[in-house]
Amino acid sequence: MAVGNLQVSRGRCPTCKAKTKLERNAQVWGFGDLVMIFLTLGLWVVLKFWMRPALRCSQCGSKV
Repeated sequence: MAVGNLQVSRGRCPTCKAKTKLERNAQVWGFGDLVMIFLTLGLWVVLKFWMRPALRCSQCGSKV
């Protein structure tokens, strides 16, 4: 997982059954996103939330 703006929460991994940290890269909004919101008449906001990264287990690395 790339180092950057990580969001961390605690939970149980369904793969390794461990209670551990779950991590995901945080969404960063920039000027390009503002332009895309205007060009797509707001559809970009829906797509941005739909494409957000999944949580990953910090021990086994599987998606949660």
